[in-house]
Amino acid sequence: MSEDIKRRYFSRTNIILYILTCIFIVRLVMVDNILQTIWGSLGEVTLAIILIYLLNPLVRTIEEKFKMSRSSSVALSYLILVLVIVALIMIISPAVVDSIKSLANAVPNYEQTLIEITDKLDLEKFNISGEILNSIIKSLNEIVLKISQSLISVIDFTINSARVILLMIVKWVIALLIAWYGLKEYPNLGKHMQKHFKALFKPRTAKKLTHIMELSDTAFRGFIIGKLVTCAILGGMTYVAMFIFNLVTPYTIPFLPLIGIIIGLTNMIPYFGPLLGAIPCIIMALFTGIPEGIAVVVIILVLQQIDNLIVGPRVLGSYVGISPFWTLVFISIGGKLNGAIGMIIAVPIGTVILLLFQEYLKEKLRKKKRKSEKALI
Repeated sequence: MSEDIKRRYFSRTNIILYILTCIFIVRLVMVDNILQTIWGSLGEVTLAIILIYLLNPLVRTIEEKFKMSRSSSVALSYLILVLVIVALIMIISPAVVDSIKSLANAVPNYEQTLIEITDKLDLEKFNISGEILNSIIKSLNEIVLKISQSLISVIDFTINSARVILLMIVKWVIALLIAWYGLKEYPNLGKHMQKHFKALFKPRTAKKLTHIMELSDTAFRGFIIGKLVTCAILGGMTYVAMFIFNLVTPYTIPFLPLIGIIIGLTNMIPYFGPLLGAIPCIIMALFTGIPEGIAVVVIILVLQQIDNLIVGPRVLGSYVGISPFWTLVFISIGGKLNGAIGMIIAVPIGTVILLLFQEYLKEKLRKKKRKSEKALI
């Protein structure tokens, strides 16, 4: 066997890719619903793509500044990522754990809170008899009991389910492996794709496909980084706004770190995400009191408008390069086609289509201008 064949087909990178491909095929064979398996596997690929786009600027900086090899730069970037995640967990987790514990401990006491609320109401004005009142309280007690049991079940499941934790670890390991080799090959990826395009298509078509690939790369990278920035900003603004509310009013919104994280994470779903995240936050606040619940509704609605009209368009516009109007159009179309995931991927895909269409129109205008100039001559 020649050295050229060994290098081409039996390099360390190719062997790892062969093994991962075999694992994926075996997984397809073992599961009845092949399409479901493919769709589920996209989670690891999506996570890997996000990691590649996030870490590539850091890898490139380390490679250029410290004159390190690509592999060493990727390894150092992974180490920095791990240290940042550990630091964030150490900073955030105590407050989040305290919030979850407080919520779990408070649920059994919500029955008394509901009784106190009903006692404060002037029930005679509503012609509510004692029998009806007892029936209402009984129903509310049953709801509270079910919420308590569900919450305890969720906490027990999260703590005790080794299978879920193991699956999460496996998904992260696969995503990190894909991202590792993706980062290593990233500088040469464009060149390889160009070679493939030139080999398979005519020069003009190959040039267009290369251009589309470059636009897609820019759009996806800009969208991922831009959305992460807006998520962090909205989560931080939510925490700060509610913290200020607690300082300047006699009321206290509970579980601030948890609420900030929920709103920040759900903001990954453009425009409608914070509204979905607001539902559990409002419920948690309402158990403390009606004023707190109303305050959470108002704060989230105001901050969402600020994010949609000011923060989001500016951040995403600077990274992706489209107007808020087109962003909303693409999100609406993506949501109709494929729900939440469609809403997320529709913006970068729609951006590429829009930019290509704009380039097509410009080219048409240039041709018409040339024809008119020739006609005048």
